[in-house]
Amino acid sequence: GGTPPADDPIMRGLLEEARRAGRDAGLAQGRNEEVLTIVLEVLAQRDIPYSPTLSPDRMAGHSMQRLMDAALACTSEADFLARLDAQHE
Repeated sequence: GGTPPADDPIMRGLLEEARRAGRDAGLAQGRNEEVLTIVLEVLAQRDIPYSPTLSPDRMAGHSMQRLMDAALACTSEADFLARLDAQHE
């Protein structure tokens, strides 16, 4: 039958690396969703309408400070996104 994956040091290392990558990706996705929830709450509190297409991926790569600065200063969703893009330059 051969060596089971758990008994093979190379396979064990590859499996652990895959688990770690999956866990890290899950944590990043969870953080992005939490950040989106906070940003949307700020926009809602300021009576700024936003579309359902505003996604966690759009928030990725921006610090919480940048997101909050844009959310607190914007006058619309388009303005919010423009402020994020301008801050990236």
